Amino acid sequence: MHNNIRTETQNREIFQIQANSEDEYWSKKYEVSTEDLKGKGMNIGISDKILKAISKNKVLEL
Repeated sequence: MHNNIRTETQNREIFQIQANSEDEYWSKKYEVSTEDLKGKGMNIGISDKILKAISKNKVLEL
C-alpha cells in the first residue's frame, strides 16, 4: 500500500513536470505567456489554448 501511494505521487509529479515543460515550449514558440496557456483550463487541447491566448493578445486589423 505504501509503495502504491509513493508511485501515485511520483506519477503525479512527473505529469506536472511534463505539463509545465509543454506550456513553456508552446509559449516560447507562439510568443504567449505561460499564464495564458495555464489559465485556459484542462478540458481543451493545447492548440485551442494557443489560439485563445494568441487571439487575446492580438487585435485583428481589417
